[in-house]
Amino acid sequence: MTSIQRQLIRTLIIIVPSLAALSGIVIYVYCRARLTSQFDRGLITEMRSIADGVMREGNGDLEFYFAEADHPEFRKHEHPDYFELWRADGSVFRKSASLGQSELPRIDSGQIVPIIGGRDDALRAAGFRLTPHLDLDDVPPRRSHVTNEPLYLVVASSPHAMNETLWTIASALIIAGVALMVLITGAVILTVRRGLAPLRRLATEADAIEAESLHQRLSQDSLPLELAPVSQKLNELLARLETAFRRERSFASAAAHELRTPIAELRSLAEVALRWPEDADSRQNMKDTLQIANRMEGLVRSLLLIVRSDSKPRTVRLTSIDLDALIREIWHHYEPRAQQRRLSFAYRPAERMTVYSDAMMVRAMLENLLSNAVAHTPAGGEFECRVEQSGELLQLTLANACHDLTAEDIPRLFEPFWRKDESRTGGEHFGLGLSLVASYATALGISVSVQLQSPERFKVTVGPMQVYSGVAVKI
Repeated sequence: MTSIQRQLIRTLIIIVPSLAALSGIVIYVYCRARLTSQFDRGLITEMRSIADGVMREGNGDLEFYFAEADHPEFRKHEHPDYFELWRADGSVFRKSASLGQSELPRIDSGQIVPIIGGRDDALRAAGFRLTPHLDLDDVPPRRSHVTNEPLYLVVASSPHAMNETLWTIASALIIAGVALMVLITGAVILTVRRGLAPLRRLATEADAIEAESLHQRLSQDSLPLELAPVSQKLNELLARLETAFRRERSFASAAAHELRTPIAELRSLAEVALRWPEDADSRQNMKDTLQIANRMEGLVRSLLLIVRSDSKPRTVRLTSIDLDALIREIWHHYEPRAQQRRLSFAYRPAERMTVYSDAMMVRAMLENLLSNAVAHTPAGGEFECRVEQSGELLQLTLANACHDLTAEDIPRLFEPFWRKDESRTGGEHFGLGLSLVASYATALGISVSVQLQSPERFKVTVGPMQVYSGVAVKI
């Protein structure tokens, strides 16, 4: 697993010293260029000084007015300067005493090049082609017959002092670079650790939260702006986890509570039959036991359906469904119970009732909705099933009379095991019907909503569902 801290430290330790080294190289190259340019300007100055001292007399003779005594750099010492003058025929006219028996190479006029001196010192030399100045004090007639031929001058100097300066600069840059690398390494490590401290603190707080302490939230005090959204999202996740855990605990507790009643009934039947066997009606006991077992089976089946719906996405198998025939078939099953409770049922179908959906899920939703309506409509009341068409979509509405629901109860109707009277247990309904309807509707991509139209009337709306027109359409 990659460590952000190590990766940042490694990257910064590579990048920052590399940039520092590059800066040092740029500084050294700049200083070398400036010093070389300054050195070359010095060569050119010396060359002009020497060229100004060459005069041609009226008789054509050359005179050299250059006092080497005033220019000690051309005398023999450890790192002297050199110059040499040639006539046009290649003969040497003058050269500095520092050259001794050596000679300088001829260099083209206007060039400055490095050469190797007589002492194997590296030199820089400049070449110049000059025309001697005429002595205007000579007799004019003689001047007219003078041929002023050019001379060739080469001036060379040792860049020893410049090299010493460059070496000093390079040494200083190297020492400063090494020291800078040590300081940068320490500064990077401290800065990265300090910068990641809030992240480590956030991780420590998150690690301390367990299933029993989901009510705790991550602190957002003194968090950097970059971590504030992370902390907020984690707190939102913790809130959802807390709600889910609370719902699961409530679900498990409610399931155990619902199972406890039929188990207690079975136990009571068995204890009575064992204690007073002569008074026990075995046939009636079997009927009671079967009824209790059927009720427990229905509860377990509903629980399995909810768990499967929540644990993984359901596979939807789309097909054409005759919604009118399906509603009439399901109602035929619940009609005896409705007649027993003196309920009146009004069914208003749409013109087109064939939909494209999952037959099993649509059947399960209708069974739960009609079963709830028959069970919870007050005796002697009425309920209505209406299917309305809008274009190629159908919407189903079930409305029934009620007497004990309030606006505060509406959001809780989809909670598993919720009942208006929480003390009531047993019976055919366990408070799971609307939970299953909502789960199926989510899988089908449709909505289910409940509304209290008035204190005495409750409405459930499901849809829209796609009308089947002979072409398979994905919902």
